[in-house]
Amino acid sequence: MAWRTVAPLMVLALAHSASGVTLSLHLFNESTHPNARCNDGTMSGYYFHAGSSTNTWIIQQQGGGWCFDERSCKDRLNTPDLVSSKEWKEQITISDGVFNSSDPRLHMANMVYVQYCTSDAYIGNTSETSFGFQFRGRAVVDAVFSSLIHAHGLGSSPDTTVIYSGCSAGARGALFNTNHVATAFFSQNPNISFYGALLDSAFWIDLAPITPSLISFAEEAKRVYALMNVETTADPACIASFPGEGWQCIFGQYAVPHIRTPYLLHAYSYDAYQLSGDLGIPFGSKLQTPAQRAYASGFHNATATTARADIQPSSRQRGLLPACYSHCATEDARWWQVRVQSGAGLVSLDDAVSSWYRGTGAVPYLYQDSCTGFNCGRGCPA
Repeated sequence: MAWRTVAPLMVLALAHSASGVTLSLHLFNESTHPNARCNDGTMSGYYFHAGSSTNTWIIQQQGGGWCFDERSCKDRLNTPDLVSSKEWKEQITISDGVFNSSDPRLHMANMVYVQYCTSDAYIGNTSETSFGFQFRGRAVVDAVFSSLIHAHGLGSSPDTTVIYSGCSAGARGALFNTNHVATAFFSQNPNISFYGALLDSAFWIDLAPITPSLISFAEEAKRVYALMNVETTADPACIASFPGEGWQCIFGQYAVPHIRTPYLLHAYSYDAYQLSGDLGIPFGSKLQTPAQRAYASGFHNATATTARADIQPSSRQRGLLPACYSHCATEDARWWQVRVQSGAGLVSLDDAVSSWYRGTGAVPYLYQDSCTGFNCGRGCPA
């Protein structure tokens, strides 16, 4: 049986200026948020930077894969920060991606970075498994937004914009939780003028791996759904649409049509994490054989076709599909460097996010590369 490696963590020393923006750690208080814990039971938390704009907020969730059984979960013990807050730094510095947008309002935003230690794409709800792990992702999400509201004044200023974002598993967490967050924290607040989810590399598609010995991404989702009590946290309306198959509500292809908030879906049509997993090769490795290249071509076509079907024309529900063999852009220079060639010209994720949340300009609901060939997009990593 083949086992997929954990997606690499994004590097946290990246320039709100040449030196970057510094965020400070806020661990949750056990008495206030008793269930907001990491896999090992330590308290989770977030990093915060107070911007010069009181009414603009970016909440970014870190990625890092998930686990789906005892073996894959215990493998994560080799990367302690993925399961525990014991060694988290008091401060981190981030200088690229969504925290350094060229959009003036976003550049001055209050910035929140949620470090990942629940191994469940922020959707689990179990106190303890037979092998000693807790999965408390939903409680962490609730604690983050509750704390930002009560300790930092999120939503207290008129004309507040909130962008709930993430990379990889962090983006999948935003995808799975965005309806809940909107209802639980913002639906009754007249100060919220815009709330939306920025979903960076969260769009899994339901394809069989290249060989049957590999565990499919769909099979992973099924196991997570059962192991982590996700039936209690996944979107109820989505679950009702898939009787007996609720796992589909934590699988991008099936979950996206059930998003009721504004969103921008950023999906590489050769997503390196899923494609590497489906091919059984190390993350981001070069494709070596004709069979691998043919599979990648089919993956690209399926991603594009599924995205066109899932994303309905809307000014506030949009997609950006670069033809790159890559993964994530909200935490590094790919935020600007990768640009989609479309009828609107060259469009980076920075450009797309600004037009999306502002609702400005005559822009397409789906930006998609028109180039031909593997990793052919403008600015794709070599």
